[in-house]
Amino acid sequence: LMNLSKKPPKPQLMAVYYARLTRIFAVSNSHLYNGYAWYKLFNLARGFNKNLTPGDVSGMASCVLLAALAIPPYTRAAAAATDAQAEVERDRAARMAAILGFPPDPKRAHGEQLTRTGLLTELQAKGVLNIIPQEVKDIFALLESDFNPLELCARLAPLLEKLPGLTAALSPAAPVEAADMGAYAPALKRCAIIKTLHQLSQVYTVMKMDALAKLIPFASIAELESIMLDAIRHRYLALRIDHRAGTVRFGAAGLESDRMRDHIANMARRLQQAQKLISPAVDPAVEQRRVKLVELAAESAERDNKRALARKEVIEERKEKAERAALAAEQEEADRRLLQQRINDSVEERRREDEMRKREMERIQRELEQREMEEAMALVKAHKGGKAVKLKEGEKLDKEALMREAITGQMKERRELERKVQAQARKADHLERARREEEAPYLLTAYQQRLEADKVRHAKDMEARAREHRAAWEVAVAEKTRLARMRGDEAHFRSAIIARRTEEFEALRAAREERIAEKREMLKQEREFNRKKEYARRIRNEL
Repeated sequence: LMNLSKKPPKPQLMAVYYARLTRIFAVSNSHLYNGYAWYKLFNLARGFNKNLTPGDVSGMASCVLLAALAIPPYTRAAAAATDAQAEVERDRAARMAAILGFPPDPKRAHGEQLTRTGLLTELQAKGVLNIIPQEVKDIFALLESDFNPLELCARLAPLLEKLPGLTAALSPAAPVEAADMGAYAPALKRCAIIKTLHQLSQVYTVMKMDALAKLIPFASIAELESIMLDAIRHRYLALRIDHRAGTVRFGAAGLESDRMRDHIANMARRLQQAQKLISPAVDPAVEQRRVKLVELAAESAERDNKRALARKEVIEERKEKAERAALAAEQEEADRRLLQQRINDSVEERRREDEMRKREMERIQRELEQREMEEAMALVKAHKGGKAVKLKEGEKLDKEALMREAITGQMKERRELERKVQAQARKADHLERARREEEAPYLLTAYQQRLEADKVRHAKDMEARAREHRAAWEVAVAEKTRLARMRGDEAHFRSAIIARRTEEFEALRAAREERIAEKREMLKQEREFNRKKEYARRIRNEL
C-alpha cells in the first residue's frame, strides 16, 4: 500500500511500521530480518527525530548491534536440498527484502541481498561502535574479532549476564518504549556456541564431549547436540558425534557428505550383485524388458532433465523481465511523482508570491492612507494653534484645502519673520558702526605704544649682538697668535715629507722603465725568432 501511494509516507508512520516489524521478527526468531528492521528503525529515528536524547541513541544503537550479532552465520537457503527449494528460499528472501524497504538489486542474487556480514559492515561504517556501552563493544569484539575458542564462552558469559541490567526505558520521543538488551542473550549464546565449534574445527580433529561441555558453561550436552545438528543440516559445520566413545570428530564436509550421499546407491548395487550370485538364471524376456525399462528411464530422465532446465531458464527469464518491468515501472512512477511534485511546488510558490504581493500592496496602501491622515491631522492641529481636532463618525478631512490654508498661513508668518530679521539687521549694523567709530582713537594709541616698545627691544638686541661678536673676535685673534709659533716646524716637516716621497717616486719610475725595457727586448727577440722560423719554413717548402 505504501508503494502504491502517490505521496511518500511520513517518517513517524514508517518509524511505527519498523518498530512493529522488530517485535514480529523477534517473536518469530527471524534474527536476520529483525536485525535489518532495527537498522531501518535506527536510521529513520536518527535522521528525522531531532528530539532524541543521547541515551535514546545509545540504547537503540546497542539493540541494532546486538540484533546483528544474534544472526546465525548461515541462512535457510544453505539447507535447500533441491533447486526448487532453493528457488523458493530466494523468492521468500526477495519478498522479505521488499517488506523491509530494500529494493531488488539485479546485480546480486536475492539470497545475498540481506546478510549478516553486510549488516555488520554497514554498522561499522556508520560509527555505531562509538555510541554504545563498553559491555556491548566487548561482546562485539569476542564474537567478531578474537580467535580464542577455549575461552570465548567463558569470557562471554559474564557479559551476557550484564545485558538485562543495561535495559533502560527510553524517552517519549523514541519510537520504542525500552531497549530490551536481555532479550538477545539466548540468540547470542547460540551464535557463540556455533562460533566456538567453528574455531575448534580449525584447531582440533577429535575432542571429548566432556571437555567441550566445560568450554561452554551455559549450555547442556543435549543443547549442544541440537545446535551441532542444525549447523550440519545447514552445511556450516562438518563433524560427527560418537556417543560410544563420547567424542566429537571434526572432518571435511565434502568427504562425509559424499560418503553418506552414495551409501544407499552402493548398498542397492551390492544387493543386486548378491541376488545374481544367489539366482543366476534369469528369464530372457524379463531381462529384455528390464533393459528396455532402463533405457526408457534413462531417455525419460534426460528428457525430463532438459525440460526442467528449459523450464528453469524460462522462469529465470520471466523473473528477470518482471524485475526489469517492475524497476522500470517504479522508476517511471518515481519520475511522475517527482514531476507532479515539482509542478505542485511551482504552483504553490506562485500562489504564495501572489498572496505576498497582494498583502504587500494592501499594507503599502494602508500606510499611505494612515500617513495622509496623520499629516492632515497635524496640519489641522497646527492651523488651530495646537488644539486637537475632533472628527465626527464617518467624516473625512480635505487634505488639499487644509494644505492650501496651511501654506498661506506659513507664508504670512515667513514674511513677518523676514521683516523682523531685516529690522534686527539694520539695528545691528548701526551698533557695529558706532562701536568702530568709538574704538578708532584707542586703536591708534595702542599702535604707537607698541611701535615704541619694538624700537627699544631692537636697540637692546643690536647691542647684545655686537658684544657677542667682539668676544668671538678676541678669542680668534688669541688662537691665531698661539698657532703662529709652530709655522717654522710645520714648514720643515712638510719639506721632509716632500723630499722623501720624491725619492720614492723616482725609484718606482726607474724600476718601471727598466721593466718596460726588458719586456721590449723580449718582444724584439721573439719577433726575430719568429721571423727566422718563418724564413726556414719557407725555404723548406721551396726545396
